[in-house]
Amino acid sequence: MLALLLLASATLAASPDLGQLRQGWEGWQGLLASQGRMPVALREVDLAQVAAGEVARQREKLGGTDRVVGAAWSALPRDALWVAILDDACHTLVKGLTERHLAPELPGQKILYQHLRLPWPLSARQWIIDIRNNDSLYRSSAGGLWERTWTLAERREERAAMIGEAGFPEPGAVWTPLNEGGWLLLDVGEGTLLVYHGRADVGGAVPAELSTRFALSTLEELLRGVIERAEQVSGHYRTGHTPVVRPDGSAIAPW
Repeated sequence: MLALLLLASATLAASPDLGQLRQGWEGWQGLLASQGRMPVALREVDLAQVAAGEVARQREKLGGTDRVVGAAWSALPRDALWVAILDDACHTLVKGLTERHLAPELPGQKILYQHLRLPWPLSARQWIIDIRNNDSLYRSSAGGLWERTWTLAERREERAAMIGEAGFPEPGAVWTPLNEGGWLLLDVGEGTLLVYHGRADVGGAVPAELSTRFALSTLEELLRGVIERAEQVSGHYRTGHTPVVRPDGSAIAPW
């Protein structure tokens, strides 16, 4: 009942102005620099767009393949946003993506084989990622910073053999040479600043530049989709659903 009341009252929370967003973002930079796994930068123009109720998008120049970064603010409870991101057993955030869970080796870790079929004449792409929650950052920030990051998993051949399902891994699919990114949820104002970042090269005959441009073009749909799904969590994440855990390992109670 309390969770339902929090979700219902979220629409009454005041959106932060630019000053509040700047203060909130800058206030967390010390911890993010010392304990964050993948530091990400938001510019003044990004914070201004978020303050205006928009989804901020940017392309960050890095060595080799660039990274795309998106940000939005929501008054919804952080638990609801976290469930919307992590509940991949019921939903995937990318259309046409097939996933198979492999055995994790550490608490707060998820190993995923992912397969994406591309339009003809392009070959399908596949990869195995190692996803981890940042427990130490969560605890050091008293729950104000939630981080979840992924990189390509080590021992790919060994892990691919664990799938144990016909057709996966697909012999003719291209193994992607780069796939990394993360989600960052920050306590800002009376809600949450939601940040996504990703960096990928799908390999084969597709230039990394095209992968980056496509990822940049999908950021608004991705972030708004997470927020919309979080609004529906109370009707989906109920008793009997597989528990989703926060970065410290504590289970989020069903609505």
